[in-house]
Amino acid sequence: DALVRKNKYHVPYYESRLTTLLQPAFGGNARTTILIAASPDDKDGDEALAALRFGRRCARIENSTKCSTANMKEVLEHLEGQIGDAKKELATLEARGAKQRAEAEASD
Repeated sequence: DALVRKNKYHVPYYESRLTTLLQPAFGGNARTTILIAASPDDKDGDEALAALRFGRRCARIENSTKCSTANMKEVLEHLEGQIGDAKKELATLEARGAKQRAEAEASD
């Protein structure tokens, strides 16, 4: 199982619809809980066995996480820059509107 092996670059998510749905939870900074429901009835034996095997494979997955933090000073500087740009654009638009109003009043 490629999800369990170390130093494996390709993980074959295409082999299972369930692993395709759970792909975001199997990597990165995620904590995932898998609950396997299996019926004790003989007629559901194949499905129950497949579910239990899937659960066993999921239990063997080791995921390393890291704390993702942003440098608040850089974030604030970026946001202040965006605010400054927006204020300049607003001033330009207000000046253009005032000029157009003056031209309209002059032509009346």
